[in-house]
Amino acid sequence: MIQRLAETVWRRLRLFHAQACWEADRVKRVFTSASKATKLTVQETELRADALVLLLNEFDPLFRENSKLQSRIEYLLRGLMKKRSGGAIRYKAFCPRRDPELEEMERELQSEMAVSVCEAMSPKQRAELWETLKQRAAKKNTTQDSEG
Repeated sequence: MIQRLAETVWRRLRLFHAQACWEADRVKRVFTSASKATKLTVQETELRADALVLLLNEFDPLFRENSKLQSRIEYLLRGLMKKRSGGAIRYKAFCPRRDPELEEMERELQSEMAVSVCEAMSPKQRAELWETLKQRAAKKNTTQDSEG
């Protein structure tokens, strides 16, 4: 049980390292592929800043994986404490749960930011984004169909 706990903690640490690498790579790709800005207005500067923030906040898969690992760690700790104490200690780790209202507010904010980012895109960039989103949706539907 201790070995499984150590492995899970190690996986969680590696996830944070992977997140940092992924983020650096993504930012590098965006900056190298972005067109050179000559003279931006204040509004264009703000929209580009919003786009960068939005890009850096796309961590849903990482947060989901982190949450799974955190739950696994807590499960193993509860089992270890129960075993070591002969059931005398009912260990309960602090695990903050998400507030549904807070999640809804975050989704609304992300939607507003996404609209601002799209408004700042050229028609070609919008078309490319739309194509990417359609491909992702098709891939997701294909995966769900093969599982079901």
